[in-house]
Amino acid sequence: MKAPSMNKDDLKTHGDPSAKATTAANDPALRFCSDFAHEINNLLLIIQNTISFAWNRHPASKAERDALETVTLAVKKASLLTREMLVGNGMPRAFSGLPTAPAELIGNCLPLIRGIVSRNNVLKIKISENLHNIKVDRDHFAESIINLVKNADEALAGRHDGRIEIAVFNERIEPGTVSRFASWGCNTQNGDGVVVSVSDNGGGVSEETLCKMLQPNFTTKINGHGIGLVNVRDRVKMTGGGINIASVKGGGFRFESWFPATKETPVPFDNGKKRASSSSTRESCAAYGSRKPCVLMFDDDEAILRSSALMLESMQVNALMANSADEAVNVFNANKDDIDIVFLDANIGNVSSVGLMEEFIQVKPEIPIVVMSGYSESKVRAVFPEGSYSRFLAKPYTRSDFWEIVNEFATKPDEQECAE
Repeated sequence: MKAPSMNKDDLKTHGDPSAKATTAANDPALRFCSDFAHEINNLLLIIQNTISFAWNRHPASKAERDALETVTLAVKKASLLTREMLVGNGMPRAFSGLPTAPAELIGNCLPLIRGIVSRNNVLKIKISENLHNIKVDRDHFAESIINLVKNADEALAGRHDGRIEIAVFNERIEPGTVSRFASWGCNTQNGDGVVVSVSDNGGGVSEETLCKMLQPNFTTKINGHGIGLVNVRDRVKMTGGGINIASVKGGGFRFESWFPATKETPVPFDNGKKRASSSSTRESCAAYGSRKPCVLMFDDDEAILRSSALMLESMQVNALMANSADEAVNVFNANKDDIDIVFLDANIGNVSSVGLMEEFIQVKPEIPIVVMSGYSESKVRAVFPEGSYSRFLAKPYTRSDFWEIVNEFATKPDEQECAE
């Protein structure tokens, strides 16, 4: 049976069959949101590829390395935001968290937090000892605290004595007592917990504004504290926790989040250090093995092709690039014996990416096809025949993501022996 053809409109209108009621095709707002997120992912990929290339050139100073790590972390957080836009422009319905040590949680966010705070403002971190462990979605936590710090920094605009403080401390909610966290739409449980507080010495907000802040239709940003607080509250509620907001006009602003304690052992953070080390070893083996891996990449965005070529060159991977169907077919046919993997963008204008994939497979049946897209995989699966491609690679992907696939499909026996 011939596979269906596909273009950009297909990916915009096809979705997860279990969520037909909220597909972009049925809701113009969601369709716009999905398309917008897709374009942002393409831009993030260009940034990520360029940073990967710069990192491989061994930055001379620690400051340069820290700067590159901060940009990489920012790209990761931005891609998480676009992912939420792609799956339905709303909060996830199910909570999925990891037991975490609060001090590590804050420490992992610090590079981005410091980058947000203006030069005129002072950032102070106060973390108590012997903190309970908490169970949170780490990405959501990072987005929330970054949002709170950004609001605080904006509230201090124009001041030369601005102070932002992040404080973390234990607090127990006793049975039978009225907790300050059992308000603002929250219903906290009793027991031990941890408070994460973000405060500033800005102008604060009036009591009237304070009462409206978490109303669904209140979207006006006042003094740097706006609608993002609703998302923070909702994410804290998902953990079983609660919030408290305190402010007076002219007297600063404080947002406290209370998270219930967990007895589970914290899961260590994995910031890609082990994978990076492993990748470096394998790249060295690939460079000095019998031959370099060879990939064909087909994408209609010239900037993506150029940045990807830089990244692949630094990984000691031979890269063949094509930005049209005719060019992709010609390059593939001329180099079919050397090409180990085809990276195929899922949405290339009016070109049928599925049909193009079939042409490659007809010429070389064993060739691995990796489908790339800034849209979610559920949309890609709705168009590509089941089992027709080898892997899905979400944009923006990292250097490690790319090398994992190269290593899986293109590493030759002598190179694998060297890597081990």
